[in-house]
Amino acid sequence: MRAILDYGFANVTLAKGPTAKEASRHVWVKGGTQARTVVRPATDIEYPLLPGEEASHVKVTYEVPKVISAPVTSGQTVGSAILTYDGEEIGRVDYGGRGCARGVQHRLLARRTLRGSAFLVLSNP
Repeated sequence: MRAILDYGFANVTLAKGPTAKEASRHVWVKGGTQARTVVRPATDIEYPLLPGEEASHVKVTYEVPKVISAPVTSGQTVGSAILTYDGEEIGRVDYGGRGCARGVQHRLLARRTLRGSAFLVLSNP
């Protein structure tokens, strides 16, 4: 197990994606006290790169509804940022509404199979 961890720390780099502010999205709120609110990830988005991989191959798309229903509760997921590498999904970051407990509903799960090896990276801020 230690050899796997040593390999990961020595060879895998953590690349910067969009900041939480850049990744934030406005949504309409049905039945709420405000007509619109902001949904965002709890932290800036980062992702692992294996040796030989380039950040230019990573794309981020957003699955966020145009309208959500009030109330948005703590821990409720209201959308996601999807990370792909050359079209293969490598991770998802869940979004919560403003006022939701930060760090509770946000988890990056990046799974990569490349050149016969697989690894899993979990982050729960």
